[in-house]
Amino acid sequence: NSCLAAIFQHLGQAKNVEMKSAKYHQLKQEYMSWQRSLEFFKQENVLLKYRLSEMVDDAENTINLQAAEHFQNEFLRIDDMLEGLTKSMLQLSLIPNPSEESVATLEAHGIMREKIHAMEKKCVTLALEFNKKMLPATIS
Repeated sequence: NSCLAAIFQHLGQAKNVEMKSAKYHQLKQEYMSWQRSLEFFKQENVLLKYRLSEMVDDAENTINLQAAEHFQNEFLRIDDMLEGLTKSMLQLSLIPNPSEESVATLEAHGIMREKIHAMEKKCVTLALEFNKKMLPATIS
């Protein structure tokens, strides 16, 4: 009986480690996805700033300088946001191994998930707004 109980206890522990390992793998995959997303939006922001500078430099272009200044400021805010998230990601980069997983780690991961989502939404919304407002200025 004690031998059978020991086997069941061992199987229960193995199942628990397997579940923690799956959760650890999920956290790592999500983290790597965030890294790719941050890199993409950094490149996208550089491209948008370049397009804006081309519009401002084009003598034939009659863009609204107030709108151009607004977008320049927004792009700089995005740069700051991306830099802050990159630094926060460095702190999260060492997800503890599954046996050391903690509630604090999961909470920090959840907070980062929300911050990344907000950043993605902000970047996409700003790019859309830029294209809607600035494209007509280049067509006229």
